[in-house]
Amino acid sequence: MNKFLALLIGLFLFLSSVAVAEQAKAPAMSTVQQLMRGKLFAMNIILKGVVTEDFRLIQEQAQILYDVSKATTWHKTDSELFLSYGKSFQNAASFMVDQAKAKSLEGVAMGNIRLTLACMECHNFVRYGRTN
Repeated sequence: MNKFLALLIGLFLFLSSVAVAEQAKAPAMSTVQQLMRGKLFAMNIILKGVVTEDFRLIQEQAQILYDVSKATTWHKTDSELFLSYGKSFQNAASFMVDQAKAKSLEGVAMGNIRLTLACMECHNFVRYGRTN
């Protein structure tokens, strides 16, 4: 488990530095970009919660992710596949909320992996129109 936590801490530090660098050079953002930036921020905070075992923080941020995923502002409602990716993300966020309530470190770590995979799948689909 120590190697796992070290890997999560390293990943958190890397993602945090990337997010800060991107924000510093970013021009004015659209609503969609602002929502996505907020999701990235929440994901970073969740990772911090995982490595510090702060279940309240994890639960709070996972709930925010779930709520943001319900926002219709950025949905591509013309695509069943996109909607299924959104549902997958919502399920992963809900799972993480439940695992944080149960104070299951392994559960929230798995939830974090599920959320990350849901993000990657959807972003690949939106950017390139591919599903893998």
